[in-house]
Amino acid sequence: MTAPATIARRDADNLLPSAQLLSIRLKPLWRATTKQPLSVLSVFAYLFFEYVRPQTIYPAINFLPWAQIALLTAAGSMFVQATSVRKWTLVDTGMVIFSLILFASSAFATNSAVSFHFIDMFLSWVLVYAFVSTNINSLPRVVLMLLGWFLWNLKMTIHAFKSWAEIGFGFRNWGVTGAPGWFQNSGEFGIQTTVILPISLYFALAVRPYVSRTTFLALLVLPTTALTGAIASSSRGALLGMAVLGTWMLARSRYKVRGLVGLGVVLALVWVVLPPEQKQRFSTAGEDDTSTTRLTYWTNGIKLANEHPVLGIGYKNWMVVYTDRFGGMLEAGRRVELPHNIFIEALAELGYLGLGALLFLIVANFRLNAMTRRTARRLGENGRLPGHLAWGFDGALIGFMVSGSFVTVLYYPYLWINLAMSVALHRSTARAARFYEGRVQQAEAVRQSASPVSAGTTAGVAV
Repeated sequence: MTAPATIARRDADNLLPSAQLLSIRLKPLWRATTKQPLSVLSVFAYLFFEYVRPQTIYPAINFLPWAQIALLTAAGSMFVQATSVRKWTLVDTGMVIFSLILFASSAFATNSAVSFHFIDMFLSWVLVYAFVSTNINSLPRVVLMLLGWFLWNLKMTIHAFKSWAEIGFGFRNWGVTGAPGWFQNSGEFGIQTTVILPISLYFALAVRPYVSRTTFLALLVLPTTALTGAIASSSRGALLGMAVLGTWMLARSRYKVRGLVGLGVVLALVWVVLPPEQKQRFSTAGEDDTSTTRLTYWTNGIKLANEHPVLGIGYKNWMVVYTDRFGGMLEAGRRVELPHNIFIEALAELGYLGLGALLFLIVANFRLNAMTRRTARRLGENGRLPGHLAWGFDGALIGFMVSGSFVTVLYYPYLWINLAMSVALHRSTARAARFYEGRVQQAEAVRQSASPVSAGTTAGVAV
């Protein structure tokens, strides 16, 4: 029979990340990874195949749908392992509301066939959200998942830096790109950099007391290359997202003067390395062809929403309806493009109900991260990691909202992965807090029962 002390130690290892794990050394990380159940390893595998896309880079291994297999494995292993039903969160409510509105919009769409042709794209994000937020249910698992996710993103940002260096850190209209798939377009890669930077930076700050100086500097490589990736992407939206992120970090920092100096230095360096052509693009923002075209799409998107206010024109119906409604107004040779704004995309296709559901999801995620930070404070020093990560997820959502206001990426990984990771972190922190407080109460009870005063009182009562 296992001794109670051994059981307690095992629970602590499962729920609280050890100093060895937070030291980011290879052996403890590998040992912790190999101990994970198949459902968790399947989530790790899914993130690898979705973000790196080796099956696209190397066609020889593209004979199976690897990402889908990882998701199915995660689903099957959850049932085999009898994973317990998790507690409901406000973000779950938002996901249900948004999903119902999207399905209703598809059913009553201008062209329902188009909506249901693309419905599997959204369903895949619902499944990813469910599996990540359910299977990643402890802080050690959060650490392992994020470290893998950081590696996959580091591959993209280093590739982007290398591509930028090959052209002499100059400018080209199409910028640099990320991995095949979701991030192959430079604008979409630029958005990903605004998501990567805050999460990786706050993670590095969280583990700073546990790692060597060399390891800490190594952890700063990802946020640094994320920033250079935003510059190299030639995306004004990505750079605007980075500027807003820097301002937000400064506003919430306790070290305002130091932070202001640091932000000033970073902005000065960015301005120095920014290619002249990109500076010119900022000076013509709002007046150049790209800006005026997007403003036209946004205006017409609002018109479509006002004509279909409840459920919009239908999920993924933009190209069909816009071509029919405004196509004749386009210049000769110009083709219809997407709305280039996540909020206009939701408003036009899903109506005011859909836009409201999207805003509800965003607010719910911010609120959940605030709850995570409050719970983390109950963990004492053990709460340093989840507290910092909750700020990182807030920053990623801010970066996505700003940079996503210029690209059509509502159904890309950015939002849905962030929601899933935020819920996973919240659940893991709550479990750790319950365990930690139970251990503290147990220790206090033992201490009181062993004290002379307690012993005397107990003896008196017994007599």
